[in-house]
Amino acid sequence: MKINSLVSTFSKTFFGLSLLTGTLLAEHDGHSSEQKQVIVGERALSHLERLKTQERRARLYQQFAVDEEIDDASFSADEEEDATSDEDEENPRTEKTLKALNKKADKKWIAFSTSHDGAIHYTPYISPLGDYIELEDGSVWQVKSDQRHCILDWWTDERLIIVPNKSWFSSYYYCIVNLDREITVEVQLAKAPCPSESCTLRVIDLNCTKGEVALSDGSIWQVASSTLRHWVINDVVIIGINNGFFSSTCPNILINVNENDYVIANCVY
Repeated sequence: MKINSLVSTFSKTFFGLSLLTGTLLAEHDGHSSEQKQVIVGERALSHLERLKTQERRARLYQQFAVDEEIDDASFSADEEEDATSDEDEENPRTEKTLKALNKKADKKWIAFSTSHDGAIHYTPYISPLGDYIELEDGSVWQVKSDQRHCILDWWTDERLIIVPNKSWFSSYYYCIVNLDREITVEVQLAKAPCPSESCTLRVIDLNCTKGEVALSDGSIWQVASSTLRHWVINDVVIIGINNGFFSSTCPNILINVNENDYVIANCVY
């Protein structure tokens, strides 16, 4: 009887340890498989590289904005790549010229098109002082100080879009546009989308040769191939709207949160 009792006790103890070990291993595997919170701009361009990028964008805008009758329907992402990669050393743009362009870019802009429904955003939370606005994916955006009063009475069901800021050398790289109120505020991405949110998008495949990006929602995007050279699998992406030229063929922008920069793009699938 004593032997049987000892065997039974040993069996129960061994089984209990096995369950505990299995539970701990499962918890460990679960934690290791969770996506980590991305730091905004963890692979950001250097200040000089960003300045050059903004100068190219401003020069491109000037190149085509001078003639308001231009038809941008014939341009594609690859053609933008060619246009932005050329350095015009013989005709440098002064800061005064770029500021004049910014005034033209400040004209009210509401009309837009998109190739993906994910470009429409909503806010579940606005800070009491209006200094931060959170979107449905958990991303948090800092609002420019002199514009914070504009968002204090926004509702959670109002449609929002994210567009590039045409004030090229502002520290606020983007603008959030409230389509229902026709109000635009300058913002800066302060916190990346929450990894656990189902609407948070990540890069699952890249084809730099063809300029194709596949996202975690199954969508496939066409972009200028050279703009993908710093992108990597698992980068977090936010979909915005292209409010500049080439918008007829590339109506959206893909904001790479890891780089805190964007490319113009078109959803082809």
